[in-house]
Parts: sequence; structure tokens; C-alpha cells
Amino acid sequence: MRWLITMCLSIFLLSAANGQHEQCQDQLIRAKQFYQNGSFQEALDQLHLCSDSTTWPGQWQVYRLKALCYLASSQTDSARKATEQMLNLNPTYRSDAFSDPVEFTRLVLSVTVIPRFTLGLAVSVGPNLSILKVSKSFVLGDYSKEYTPLFGYQAGVQFGMYLKPNLVLNSGLIVTHRRYDIHYSPVNWSNSVRSRLSYLYAPICVQHIFNPTQKQRYFAQIGPSIGHLLYASNDFSAQLDDGASFNLTRANMRTRRNSWIVGATAGIGVMYKLNQSHLSLQADYFYALNNINKTTERFNNTQEMYDFQYVDDDTRIHTLAIVLGYAFHFNYHVYHPKSR
Repeated sequence: MRWLITMCLSIFLLSAANGQHEQCQDQLIRAKQFYQNGSFQEALDQLHLCSDSTTWPGQWQVYRLKALCYLASSQTDSARKATEQMLNLNPTYRSDAFSDPVEFTRLVLSVTVIPRFTLGLAVSVGPNLSILKVSKSFVLGDYSKEYTPLFGYQAGVQFGMYLKPNLVLNSGLIVTHRRYDIHYSPVNWSNSVRSRLSYLYAPICVQHIFNPTQKQRYFAQIGPSIGHLLYASNDFSAQLDDGASFNLTRANMRTRRNSWIVGATAGIGVMYKLNQSHLSLQADYFYALNNINKTTERFNNTQEMYDFQYVDDDTRIHTLAIVLGYAFHFNYHVYHPKSR
């Protein structure tokens, strides 16, 4: 019995809404006729009857016609308010040079509409490059280590919140894979180590857009970032002068690496505005504040020490990345500066 009452109530509400929509459509048609005849107040009277409808998809057309009537009646403030209400309902509206008066086109362009949020993907089309900073090196003999940065990759999701037309608070989740080689030559040996590390990063950046009203926009951003270690492994290779060689591949190094990396991210880039989205190309630099290796685990692996003469150094990894991104904008609203 309860479901039957619910279904009947739903049908009644749907019928009432459809009836109201048809009434609003008829009133809009009559208002357009009054407007075209120069009877602007009569047109407004018709539109006022339907201004409070919140479910009709064509409600933005009511506010558009109200703005036209106010402009024709030299009521500039009311015209702007109606235009803002129209753009809140239809934020992607573009003036038509053939059907919209010049004054209305200027009014539409003078209203700033921004998304509240963005959501997108950020993928490194080129590589990221690990830049290594060794603050203290540890060796087991008379030799030194040479570090060679290698290209890696990264991908992730990004989301942002617009605070102002030119100010965005960005964050995201980025998986980054980093690689580097270490070469060293103990007496009668030639050794190499390939190190791989994967992190999940969560940056929080403040982004400043220098020309927010243009399609092609330039920006800079900066903020803190924290990363959690997902994976770490080393490949060891030793070549003796007598021709003998031995290897150790995919040695698990997670217990020897710090689980968290804290640092700062800065970047510059350009974005190209599409309809309700944008493409971006940017260069990001991550500056690490702490060592990737655990100092307490440095001498705990006897196989690596004796077979490969290897001990971890105190090392930080900074990263330079070129990132291609795509973001979708949603939940637009009219921006009102505080000074107004």
C-alpha cells in the first residue's frame, strides 16, 4: 500500500511540474512578442510570473529576456543582475552577434564566471628526471661512487578549487617512478647498481593564472608535497678484472628506504581553455627535504656489502617532470569580487 501511495504522489508531482513548464514556455513566448513590439514592461510582467521556477530547463532564457528588457528600459543594474542569474543557470552561454544587442554582449562579457572545481588527469608525456643530491657517501674501500640520473615516468589524477578567477588551489594523487644508476670500481672490480623507486605523491599547490580571461593562459604554482614509498628495488652487477661476473636482480629495498618523503613542488606552464575543460603543459620541480635511505639499515645487508662492496649513501632525490594534463571544469558560478 505504501509503494502505491508513493507512486501516485510521484506521478502527481511530475504532472504538476510538466504543467508549470508548459505554462512558463507559453509565458516566455508571449514575453518575446511584447519585447519585439517594444512593450518592455508588459514583457517583464509576463516573465515575473515564471521567475521563481527552479526545475524548468529553460529558466535561463527567462533571465536573458529580462536582461534585454531592462537594457532597453535603461535599467542597467537590474539588467546586470538578470544577466548574472542567467549565467548561474547557463554558465557556458555565448552571445550571438546576430540575435543579441551589442550592449547585452558587452554585459555578458563583463560578468566573470568561474568553475568551483576541476577534475582531470595529469600524465607525463616525456620523462621525469631524477636529480640526485648525495650529502654523505659511504664506501668500504678506496673508491668513489658516480651517480647517473635516468628517465622515469609519472601519472595521476588532479583536482582543484577556484578561489578567484586567477587563483586556484590544486591537489591530486600522482604515482611517480624514478630510476638512477650508481657506478664504482673497488680494486680489481667494476660494479654498478640500478635503483628503482615508486612513490605516491599528494601535492597541495597554490596556482596563479597570469591572464585568466584569455584562451591561452600562463600560470605558476608552488606548494608542499608528501610522498609515500610504494616500491623499491636494486639490481647489482659486479665484473671482476679476470672476467668473472655475478649479479643480483630485483633485490627488495623497501625495508632500507624511508617510507615518507617530504618536500616542495614548484612549476610553470601554459593551459589552453576549451569549452568546459582545458589542456595544460607544465614543467614541475620537486625538491626533497629528507633522505631516501634509512641510516639505521645502512650496514644490515651483508650480502651486498661483501659480494658487491655496496653501502647506501645519504641521498635526496629531486625530480624534474614535463607534464601534459587535461582537466574538466564543473559547478560554475558567477564570481563576485569582495569590493563590489
